[in-house]
Amino acid sequence: MKCPRCSHTGIITDAESFDGNELVWSILRCDMCCFSWRSSEESIPQIFALRPNAFKIAPEQIGSLPIVLPCPHYHKRS
Repeated sequence: MKCPRCSHTGIITDAESFDGNELVWSILRCDMCCFSWRSSEESIPQIFALRPNAFKIAPEQIGSLPIVLPCPHYHKRS
């Protein structure tokens, strides 16, 4: 299995959901770019395959990407 975003093959299973003894879905995560998806979202690889290359990331780019800080909570002025 390959990551839909960076094509890396190091995929980690973070969580699994069972119905009795039957596996229903897993949360999968790329150990290179940290993209995660649920195994029941079968269209995720196809969606990424159809997107322009600008939406994909090469593993060698990861170290040079800026850190995106979360937006502070917005308070409306009275």
